[in-house]
Amino acid sequence: MSRPSTIRDEDLLTAARAVFIERGIQATAAEVAQRAGVSEGTLFKRFGTKSALFHACLHVSPESAPWLLRLDAALRETPPRPVREILIEAARDVLAFYRLIVPAIMMRWSNPDAAGAAEPLATGPGCEPPPLVASRRTTAWFAAEMARGRLRAVPPEVPARVFLGTLFNYAFLEVLQREHGLPGPEPEAFIEHLVELILRGVERPE
Repeated sequence: MSRPSTIRDEDLLTAARAVFIERGIQATAAEVAQRAGVSEGTLFKRFGTKSALFHACLHVSPESAPWLLRLDAALRETPPRPVREILIEAARDVLAFYRLIVPAIMMRWSNPDAAGAAEPLATGPGCEPPPLVASRRTTAWFAAEMARGRLRAVPPEVPARVFLGTLFNYAFLEVLQREHGLPGPEPEAFIEHLVELILRGVERPE
């Protein structure tokens, strides 16, 4: 029995994302419907075609980046927590997020013609692509901590890119290592060493 029609689009997209990551573009709408507990008709009514569903579920939204909310909240804390603690918590969020979207992005890159052409990362005039949103807001956090005197004044975009880029690379290589049966570094230790290296470059001495 299918779920009631009040099922949220996001629940359908979550099910579709899981199926497409497991099965690739050859996955059928029937498989997605079964995973979501709805009829195929519900999927087509909401998204039109399988190709449209494919690209919708792999779309990356800046609102889906929990570490940005965490960093924003940390700036409002009184007294402020240690920068190292904030960065480690944020890094865990970043890695969890990238572990979800990197396989989807890789699949999207490998199937650009699934809907004629892959839809852009941002649509409409003046829209900022999600990776630029993440970079800008993470850079703003480093800049704010530098302005508060808790970090040395360096170009804030440098540690921001090192932070995000290294964690994206970890998630990307993790997919390849898993496919080839190769071990990767333990994630928690990797995060701690990454944060330590960043802070060696920007932390203000006591």
